Amino acid sequence: MDKPKITIKDLEPIFDRPEFQRSVADYEQICNWLFGNINSSEYKYLLAFVIRKLGPDAGVEDAEDLLQDFASNRLYSVIREYNPAKTKKHGFWNYLLIRLGQDCLNRRRSITHHRDHETQGIEESQIIEFILQQTKISDTDPANQLIYEEFTQALKECAKKLSSRYSAVFELRFKRELSIEETARMLNISEGLVKVRWHRTWQILVECLKKKGW
Repeated sequence: MDKPKITIKDLEPIFDRPEFQRSVADYEQICNWLFGNINSSEYKYLLAFVIRKLGPDAGVEDAEDLLQDFASNRLYSVIREYNPAKTKKHGFWNYLLIRLGQDCLNRRRSITHHRDHETQGIEESQIIEFILQQTKISDTDPANQLIYEEFTQALKECAKKLSSRYSAVFELRFKRELSIEETARMLNISEGLVKVRWHRTWQILVECLKKKGW
C-alpha cells in the first residue's frame, strides 16, 4: 500500500516553529516532501524554476545537479533558519525559492565563467600540470619508478573517494582524455556543467593529495 502523499498542510506545524527549533526528523520530512518523488508537482516546479534561473547555457541535468547539491548541503540550514515571524506573509515555500534562487545565480555565474574561461587560475593550472606530469612519468625509468608508483597509488585512492558525478567526468576527461564537448555528449549534460564538475573534481583531488603529502 502506497504511503499517503505529504502536503504542505501536513508540514505547517513544523514551519510554524521559531527559527532554529526544527530537528533532523523535520528536515527529513520536508526533504521527502520536496525531493522524494520526482513526479510530484513540487519537484517538477522546482526543476522548472531552476532551469529557468540557470539560463540558456544550462539543461535539465544542470538543474538536477543543483537540486541534489541544494538538498544535500543547503536545505537543512534553510529549514532551520526559516523564521515564520518575519516571513509569515509569504510562507516557507517563497522563502525556499528565494534561497534556491540565490544558489541558481551563483551556479549560473560559475557555468558562464567555465564556458568563457577554459583555464582556471595559474596556481591550479600549475598543480594540474604537475599531476599530469607525475602520472605520465615512465615507470621503466628506475629513478622515477618509486615516485611514479607512490603518486599513482595516491591518486587512485583519492579518485575512489569521488562521488559518481565527479568520477564519471574524471574517467572521461583524465583517463580517456576526451574533450569537454565529447564528455558533455557522453554524459548528456551541458559543456558548462562538465567544466564546473571538472574544476570541482580537481579541487577535491588536489586537496586529497595535499593531505597525503604531495
